[in-house]
Amino acid sequence: MKKKTQTLKINIFNITKHKIGNEMKLKRLVKYVIKKENYKKLMSLNIIIANAQYLKGLNKKFFHKNKTTNVISFNLDGVGEIYISRDDVHFPEDFYYYIVHGLLHIIGYDHYNKRTEQLMDNKCRLYLRDFLIL
Repeated sequence: MKKKTQTLKINIFNITKHKIGNEMKLKRLVKYVIKKENYKKLMSLNIIIANAQYLKGLNKKFFHKNKTTNVISFNLDGVGEIYISRDDVHFPEDFYYYIVHGLLHIIGYDHYNKRTEQLMDNKCRLYLRDFLIL
């Protein structure tokens, strides 16, 4: 008997007044990266679009850094959350980049030094390039 494949549930919450673009395209991008990374542990993903002040509060509370940031991710045992600062999105490509960046954090990537920072940046750009031309 074939095992049923779990479908990733993706929710997008926009708590700003700004339009975020094409939600279906965002969801397809997430699924594309998950498939390329062969990551099977994520059952649900919440993408929350907020302002810079909101992310600053999260950064202070959870990472003890009293500064703004453009994206924060959490991997909560099968449930992922990506918070994106709408104030840092100037072009649609920025938004897609932050989605991929946050997703890579959930998968397990990090950027503690220049080498790992470059690896994440290269992966983000590669996935965006490949996805946007598909």
